[in-house]
Amino acid sequence: MILQSNQFQKNMKKLLSLLVCGLLLFGCGDKYDDSALRNDLNDLENRITKLEELCKQMNTNISSLQTIVTALQSNDYITSVTPITNDGKIVGYTITFAKNNSITIYNGTDGKDGVDGSNGEDGKDGVTPTIGVKQDTDGVYYWTLNGDWLKDDKGNKIKAEGTDGKDGADGSGGEDGTNGKDGVTPKLEIREGYWWISYDNGTNWTQLGKATGEDGKDGTDGKDGSSIFKSVTEDDENVYFTLADDTIITIPKSVTLSIRFDSSDLINISAGETKTLNYTITSSSETVTIETFEQAGWKVEITEQTKLTGTIAITAPNPIRDGKILIILTDAQNNSYMKTITLKGVGNTITTVQDTYTVNAAGGSLDVAVTANIDYTIQIPQDAKTWLSVQSQGENIRFSVAENESYDGRSADITLAGVDGTTSCKVTITQLQKDAIILSESDYELTYEQQTLQVVLQSNTDLLVAIPETDTWITHVSTRAMTERTLNFNIASNDGSQSRTGHITIQNMDKNVSQTITIVQKGDVADVLTFEDPLFKAYLTANFDTNGDKEIDTKEALKITSVKCDGKSIYSLKGVEYFANLKTLDCSNNSVVELDLTQNTQLTEVKCFSNSLVDLKIGGLDNLSYLDCNTNSLTAIDTNTNPALAYYNCASNVIKALDVSNNTKLEKLYCHSCRLLTSLNIKNCGNLTALYLTSSSSNCVSQSTITIYNSSLQSLILGGYAKWTKADISSNAYLKTVDLSELPTLITLNCTDNAQLTSLNTDKCYAIKYVDCSSNILSALDLSTNRALQTLDCFANNLTALDLSNNVALQTINCYENQLKNLDVNNCLSLNDLDCHSNQLPTLLISNCSELKSLKCYDNQLNELNVTNNQKLTYLDCRGNSITEINISKNINLDYFYCSNTTMPITSVNGILKIGYCINIDGNNGIIYELAENHHGKAISINESGRMEWVDGVEEWCEQLGAAWKLPSKEELLQVYYNKNILNQSLQKVGYPLLSGSYWAAADSTDITYHYAFSVSFDSGYVRHISAAGHSENTRAVCEF
Repeated sequence: MILQSNQFQKNMKKLLSLLVCGLLLFGCGDKYDDSALRNDLNDLENRITKLEELCKQMNTNISSLQTIVTALQSNDYITSVTPITNDGKIVGYTITFAKNNSITIYNGTDGKDGVDGSNGEDGKDGVTPTIGVKQDTDGVYYWTLNGDWLKDDKGNKIKAEGTDGKDGADGSGGEDGTNGKDGVTPKLEIREGYWWISYDNGTNWTQLGKATGEDGKDGTDGKDGSSIFKSVTEDDENVYFTLADDTIITIPKSVTLSIRFDSSDLINISAGETKTLNYTITSSSETVTIETFEQAGWKVEITEQTKLTGTIAITAPNPIRDGKILIILTDAQNNSYMKTITLKGVGNTITTVQDTYTVNAAGGSLDVAVTANIDYTIQIPQDAKTWLSVQSQGENIRFSVAENESYDGRSADITLAGVDGTTSCKVTITQLQKDAIILSESDYELTYEQQTLQVVLQSNTDLLVAIPETDTWITHVSTRAMTERTLNFNIASNDGSQSRTGHITIQNMDKNVSQTITIVQKGDVADVLTFEDPLFKAYLTANFDTNGDKEIDTKEALKITSVKCDGKSIYSLKGVEYFANLKTLDCSNNSVVELDLTQNTQLTEVKCFSNSLVDLKIGGLDNLSYLDCNTNSLTAIDTNTNPALAYYNCASNVIKALDVSNNTKLEKLYCHSCRLLTSLNIKNCGNLTALYLTSSSSNCVSQSTITIYNSSLQSLILGGYAKWTKADISSNAYLKTVDLSELPTLITLNCTDNAQLTSLNTDKCYAIKYVDCSSNILSALDLSTNRALQTLDCFANNLTALDLSNNVALQTINCYENQLKNLDVNNCLSLNDLDCHSNQLPTLLISNCSELKSLKCYDNQLNELNVTNNQKLTYLDCRGNSITEINISKNINLDYFYCSNTTMPITSVNGILKIGYCINIDGNNGIIYELAENHHGKAISINESGRMEWVDGVEEWCEQLGAAWKLPSKEELLQVYYNKNILNQSLQKVGYPLLSGSYWAAADSTDITYHYAFSVSFDSGYVRHISAAGHSENTRAVCEF
């Protein structure tokens, strides 16, 4: 949008010329006074100048507004916001973009009012059109005029941005669609004192209203208009442009390009070892290119997870040596960033490609490849030197192996011994016997069904397989010529009732070595199965006896897929192992003592609750998804080999430890009423939606929170890949260890009031921001991998040291009431609040904590305290230390200062004192209530005597505080009363007695003669002249310093 005022200026200058000529004509008279007319002309000229400046600023603002809309649509970023000042006031801003040109924005100010007339009507107000932009429902920005849509002569809204045209439809010789028309920029000009607007680039113009207020006659002045922009504000992430109609346009700020790893820049690595680093890139750009340059021998592989995160795998050469890797980032704006990773090789190594080597009976040469970064010797056992020797040694060791004439194999363990006396490597060389065939098994007994028989053997020769012509039911399928071989044979079904026997002969090609296999195949006769419990057998025969013989045979057993024998008074299920195809079993409400289901590999559901089970075996049931074994006498249940388990109820047993870390598909776990349960491991259970630990009606987990409260656990493991963002583990009286390691989603941890908790593991909880582990008995706390941590509450423990050097995001630390002798917070650059009182700290380094606002370090062993860099401090409590001097001259924001109960006199406080500071004067604690120049003032004692009569020694009570202390006069007490609110606010923060009730004041000699004294009420400020005997009031002393 463009403002044009040239024509208006020309017209106004013509008017001025006419007025000047008029002045000259009237000036010919002797008595004419033209001063009023000249003043009007001067005022008019000033208003023209102001209007020209307004035109210029509006031109600039409109152009800037167009650029802001363009930046918004092109995803541009702002790199800086610089205020423009005039006479000490901010009149505008210079905005710099990453892609677009810089712009200037002026804050509009009201123009001067019109000049008063005489005996007439009010002058009309001047009107400045309010131009702005607003986003409509179609997502496009349009121009607005005085808050309404700006429309062309066809009634269409006028765009403030251009859009692309649509492509032409596909076809033969189809043409691309044309680009959409750019948004129109309306033009404004001032002509003969009126605003005019054009929607078609100056071809046609429409009048809007007066540009300046007219002079009224005996009326009020006309008013000038306002600016396009109402305000420009910013925070750490965005800049906000508020237009005159309250529309807010938000443009993000640029972010410095950088990369961060989850380890230090110095990596120790062994030969051939691979270490993987997680990285996170910060950038304003959506596209960042990452490149690596490594030294020879080192290998680097980058795996992108998102556009700004991923992993870098570094593999060390062998032999090992030190190295460096240069990482270069480049974003879409051609910004670049370089980072170097230093690699330190560690350890001596000697390795071979294989641990064992096999040589045939003929012998010969054997090459063994060796990788080593240290010299070594080859040690061959004495009894092997007759057939094994070293031919040569280099990158490969070449051994010479003599022919083996015997039928027994032989082997030797060779040691490659490093010259350092500690590094070594063992290699086993085995030589086969002469033409050997070794069977894993020579006799096989098979069932009657058709099947495939696999015969596993070892041989160092080609084989011949011979089957007698009479054994037509055995056929050889294949032979694979390998050192270890598997021979497959098809066995036809035996339809007869009698068993049959067959033979297979395996020979070498020379037929001087042979082995014979004997196969016995049973006839097609179903075996009758036996069952220990007659009640179990009765149930089976009643439901599965298909041939009516009142027995269950092997054929009938294979057809059983579901058993439901609940409530039958059964004491034994022995025989259930015959049911190879069993999928569901319900034997609940019986008296079963032992249950072995390891042979029922097809099981998916088991209900065995309300029995007398002391032993339950379910190992190897890969398909088991449902297990209910509650209300038994089980002391342990192993579910490590049940990967499909989703529902698990083991409540009301006598289990001591429960580990379901391998059951990653587990959704519901019921383990309540297990009175002996002390250890629970639910690591990796990311699908868990129900955990009943303390009762059958209290679920410990929700979609994002796990709560372990008031349990009898001694050990708890929760880590792995669970989805919880909050963990509340509180008031568990017996809990000793908590392991939350590798819980990447955890943000909040409440782990308080566990009276026996000595170990807390939060390793690799990278997202955690809040940790409260207060009121436990922790003696150590490692938070080194919790780099996102912002708030830490670890007070009331047994901590002796606390290293927070990696926790640079910390803002609040409460570590008081421990046994800390070492506290490292100097890297916590964002720290606002630190409370470390009641420890054993000899030093406290906080010089880098420039954001620190509150520091409570009282009751430690500090000899000195440097707070000169902590210029934002508003609260400092360093009582109860051995500090002898402190400099608070830089702490101009300090509102609360407590240095009482120290060896530091007030004269050792270097800086500006304030009313409400608690200090040490002449060995006693006081609070300042009056200040004068040159570090002088008055203080009143923090402690008070308690209620006593004046004649009982109020003056003596004051004097015993020190030579500088005395009973205050009523004027001094009134001064204290006037500042009571400030003083009480300061006293209340540290728990000192508040100023309340009435206090004795000093009495003159006349008062004493007549036994009267003054008291001042701190509830009302009322001064009473009362009897010194018979009245009891409080007493506080005052002193000057």
